[in-house]
Amino acid sequence: MISQSKYLLLLTLCALLLACNPSQNNGQKLALIEQDKTITPLSCDHFASVTTPIGDLQNNVWNAHSAGDYKWTQCVASRSVEDSIHGKQTQYGWYWQWPANGTQVYAQPQITLGNSPWLDHTSNKSNYPISIKTLESLNIDYALELKSDSALNVASTLWLTTSPTIQTKIDKSTIAVEMMIWTYATKGFYPNPAGEKVGELRSNGINWEVWLNKNWHDTSGVNDNHWTYLAFRALEPTLTATIDVAGLLGYSVEQQFIDPKLYIADIQLGNEVMSGTGQAWIQHYQVNINNQTAE
Repeated sequence: MISQSKYLLLLTLCALLLACNPSQNNGQKLALIEQDKTITPLSCDHFASVTTPIGDLQNNVWNAHSAGDYKWTQCVASRSVEDSIHGKQTQYGWYWQWPANGTQVYAQPQITLGNSPWLDHTSNKSNYPISIKTLESLNIDYALELKSDSALNVASTLWLTTSPTIQTKIDKSTIAVEMMIWTYATKGFYPNPAGEKVGELRSNGINWEVWLNKNWHDTSGVNDNHWTYLAFRALEPTLTATIDVAGLLGYSVEQQFIDPKLYIADIQLGNEVMSGTGQAWIQHYQVNINNQTAE
């Protein structure tokens, strides 16, 4: 028979072993999210798209195969929140679990307006693609809540194409530019965007670094096409921002980083997730666009 003191010591050792087991800890973190009764998973399917009042939630897992045999989870979801000012509201977002020690981006869950040139679709979203030439103003205003132990960033992404229409079947040959606007990144995420630093500017009260790679590619190895990668990184990281995207595009045209004849196929806000477990919730998201009247 085991004495009480030995039994307590055994329990303590077991607890320490569990605490030192990364997979067990990660599992507990995911379980806490999944057991939260305010959260409703909308889809955990690969590349699922769920229409919401603020845009399409997309469960983008573009590099999931790099996780190997790891049993990862990523879902787009909604949650019910309530406060004394706004009362009960529905927020949209996503949650995930990827390898704790990941060294590359596995996925980019996001909210999307327009049509991604990387996906098949049944119809064009109204007013997309948007001609850069006729663009008078484009502002992205958002606030994001993060609960995470992950290495990740927060980025708004625009895919620019050479075509004024997005085909129902993927046509990668029209993809010209990936414009990524970093406003936040955790410790452990990539130290810099791809390419080289080519400038700095101040726009709408935000100081930006500008990074450029004119021959970028799919680092997952699935696609063989190339495009220009253009990144604006905020010098003061924030989870709440109002971004003058038209101003950044105008600067890019002036610097000859991009062709003014291009079109904006879609506008995304999401997280590039490199590791760990977490959840992200969109507290506010609004995109305001004004175009000139076409002649």
